[in-house]
Amino acid sequence: MENTENKDTKTTETTTTPETEVKDDANAKALAEKDKEIANLKRLLSNANSECADWKRQLRAHQSEEERKTAEVEEQRKAEQTELEQLRREKQIASFAAEFMSLGMDRDQAVTTAQAKVDNDDTAVFAALRTLNETITKNATAKALDSQPGLSVGSTPKGGTQESQFIAGIAQELGVAGYLKK
Repeated sequence: MENTENKDTKTTETTTTPETEVKDDANAKALAEKDKEIANLKRLLSNANSECADWKRQLRAHQSEEERKTAEVEEQRKAEQTELEQLRREKQIASFAAEFMSLGMDRDQAVTTAQAKVDNDDTAVFAALRTLNETITKNATAKALDSQPGLSVGSTPKGGTQESQFIAGIAQELGVAGYLKK
């Protein structure tokens, strides 16, 4: 196509020649082929995008399953860890309770003191040991008094106190010892 311009009327005329018609047909065919190729590429791109989306969905589903399994394993590990810590605590309590019972504590007091020891409650442990010490001291004193010959609770030693011995000596010198109450 050739454009010629008429200077008088300022209009544009288009004239066609056989050469330009051939070029137009070739261009139209080339454009049609390019359009077909573009449509084919768009279709292939759409198919590829669809396939990619399917793979992504499968990957997400697989990841979700894998993440679920990982979370399940982690939860089970935490439960086992908690159980292990509880068993270790019970073992320590039993061990300390046995030691406290060997010192002379009764079972309930020994278990309570052992729990305080495991919980690092030193105040409760020392209070229990102080109570144990007082109990042992009282029992030892009572046993020592019971084992002395001629002594019983509430009685005075043979011969009386120093004051009663002094009075008895004076009464004997005065000759009135028989009149004293015994």
